[in-house]
Amino acid sequence: MTEDKTRAFRKEPLEKQEADQGEYIDPKLAQALLEAQKKITYAKEDSKGNFRNNYASIESVIEAVKKPLNDNGITFLQVPYHVPGYQCVETVFILAENGAVFRAGKTSVACKDQTPHSYGSSLTYARRYSLGTSCVLKTEEDDDANKAQSANGKPTRPPVDKGRF
Repeated sequence: MTEDKTRAFRKEPLEKQEADQGEYIDPKLAQALLEAQKKITYAKEDSKGNFRNNYASIESVIEAVKKPLNDNGITFLQVPYHVPGYQCVETVFILAENGAVFRAGKTSVACKDQTPHSYGSSLTYARRYSLGTSCVLKTEEDDDANKAQSANGKPTRPPVDKGRF
């Protein structure tokens, strides 16, 4: 079957169906994201971490992006996914005007152990990283990945999301 015949059976253009792979974004949503991004600056580093570092809390990240996004007709959701030993979140942007959706990709954060506190903490980190990254938001000083190293000095690796590719 040729591509043209395949398209004839689809309810929407091929380009829109490929949006999940990042190959298409609705032009109105793209323009609204651009206008919002012009207003997004940085999140206040309002919290202190265990390593004596300052960082932006999830509240600070939301505060930094919500008004610019909403003022441009964009709402966002943060969808959790089950990944054993990790908390995985995907930030999804929706243009209210026409329902156009942009999925920013999944962010996984390892859980230290199997306790509710560990899962809750990892979920907060995943939400903060997903939203901040999706909005190109400065939230922390770049430590050149020093804290991403495990105790033995080797990098830690999140699971590969095979469902996306």
